[in-house]
Amino acid sequence: GFGCQGAIALATALDTAHTPCALKVLQLGFNSIGADGAAALATALTNGNYKQLEHLDLACNVLGPEGVAALAPLLEPVEEDEFAMEDECDSATSADIEGSDESRRTVGLYSLDLAVNNAGGDGERSGIKALMKTLERNTSLRMLNLRGNDLIAEHAGDVAEMLCENTHLTQLNVGY
Repeated sequence: GFGCQGAIALATALDTAHTPCALKVLQLGFNSIGADGAAALATALTNGNYKQLEHLDLACNVLGPEGVAALAPLLEPVEEDEFAMEDECDSATSADIEGSDESRRTVGLYSLDLAVNNAGGDGERSGIKALMKTLERNTSLRMLNLRGNDLIAEHAGDVAEMLCENTHLTQLNVGY
């Protein structure tokens, strides 16, 4: 039951980190987090200290289209720097080790769970569209769960456009 206020408080604390954090998995499902909380978390998690974060679970919250759009910066392509290069072996996941250098995941989220967040809210396209536009350029995300978000035919078009550009996503759930 964090709610938006709890998510904002967590984001504020995360944003104060002065050194890189080893956090790889952040599970915040079922916390009644809305758009403001999502925006605060996105800001905190893109400050450069959370480059090792691979899995973000925000399933079963109340993000709505605005909250989903606020998360798009988390999926912006990230340049690998010296920090990432040093930790390349440490940050590889089993799905990354597929043989070729091109299949290796770059710095950035590996999976994002946004299931059951009313992202399609009454046919509103802004959240899904923003997320899909960012994913067109993303090379790190392998799994995206949008299950149970009341998506409509227009959302399917946005997803299809993303899939025509993104060659790295390996799992997509748009069921229910």
